[in-house]
Amino acid sequence: MSNGQNTTELSEREEAERRSAEMREMGFEPGEPVRSEWYGLTKEQVMESLFSSSYSNPVPVFIECSVTEARRSIVITSAKAFYDNYDKPNQMGATPPGCWEEPHWYLEGWLPASGYDPEGQTIRRVRIHTKGLDFDDFYWQLIPATPGDPDALIQVVD
Repeated sequence: MSNGQNTTELSEREEAERRSAEMREMGFEPGEPVRSEWYGLTKEQVMESLFSSSYSNPVPVFIECSVTEARRSIVITSAKAFYDNYDKPNQMGATPPGCWEEPHWYLEGWLPASGYDPEGQTIRRVRIHTKGLDFDDFYWQLIPATPGDPDALIQVVD
């Protein structure tokens, strides 16, 4: 094996570890892949699902995969705002104190399975973390049914 190949493998491993650490900071965990090529959320839909759902009449939001066009419905059950610290130096070279004005959002909910679900599961918990201020750019993950190895890498599927 050449030294260049070792460096590439090391770089890929380091990148996977960095990305895995970033996912952990957002609340994701090993055991199920984190998906990123999805769209379709709006703040208004999240609010309607969270505040207008009832036991007998859940109000889902719909997300869609930009690659496969698969569509999933999710009933939002909780929302938490995260205000990130400024991480870019200002014009004078100093990072100003404080946080960004708009939050990122961490959401949890349920993914009801349809009668066509090949896994035969009736319902799965799901978590969503918006990548930025826009709800249409987010990561999501099925919450693992059983905890996995806490030190394992978190797989991110783009």
